[in-house]
Amino acid sequence: MKLKKYLMFLIIAVFVIISACSKNTDPKRFEKIVTSASWRIAKAQINDKNKTGDFNNYIFRFEGNKDLIIIKPDIDTLKGAWTRGNDKKPLLLYMIIPQIYPNFITFDDDWVVTYLTKDEFRIERNGGTADEFIFRKKV
Repeated sequence: MKLKKYLMFLIIAVFVIISACSKNTDPKRFEKIVTSASWRIAKAQINDKNKTGDFNNYIFRFEGNKDLIIIKPDIDTLKGAWTRGNDKKPLLLYMIIPQIYPNFITFDDDWVVTYLTKDEFRIERNGGTADEFIFRKKV
């Protein structure tokens, strides 16, 4: 009898974990979350170097019309575009930044969304490099 209870608990636990993971990268949920707030970069890892300081004070807005607006208050506003893929595994985020913004050209690529909550999401460059960004909701 104990074995049956243990087995049932294990099956339920696995189901809950699998269900939670699949929700985290749902394309519609991702779009709802990123368009509902402004974001700051909490971590920027590019070519195995910490570049977080390069993006201090920038605010990222992923608009519902697919515009990407990057603001440095009182200094600059950059405009690009974004879209998302339709698959859950992997969920892809595409960002397009005009060449006139050389410091932000690193974003101009397709990214895999590896983590998503209502307050934070993580993207890694699609293609096996170690490039990674963590965005946190601007409070």
